Amino acid sequence: MRESLREQLKRMEIKRTEIQKSEPSIIHVVIIYILDEQSSFGKKGEYLRLFLDDKGYEKARREERDNHIEIIRYSRVRDRYLVSEQKDWVMIR
Repeated sequence: MRESLREQLKRMEIKRTEIQKSEPSIIHVVIIYILDEQSSFGKKGEYLRLFLDDKGYEKARREERDNHIEIIRYSRVRDRYLVSEQKDWVMIR
C-alpha cells in the first residue's frame, strides 16, 4: 500500500537527535519533492529531508528555479533551535 503524502511528511519531521548530530556547518534543513529525473538529489517522485550548508542550499534553490525539485518545508538551524521562514521559533529539546 502506498504511503500518503501526509504520512510521508510526518515521517520526515525533524528530530532533535538529528540536529544535534549534524555538522556545525549545517544551517539549512529542507524537505523536498523531486519533480523530474534531472535532479541531482534523487529520483522523480521521492520526498527527501536534507541537512545542508550554504553551498548545498544554493544548489537546492537553483534546482527549484529550474523546476527539478520543489522545496516543501524550510527551516534554519541556530544552536539547538529551528527557525522557520515565518520567524516562529521551535525549540528542539
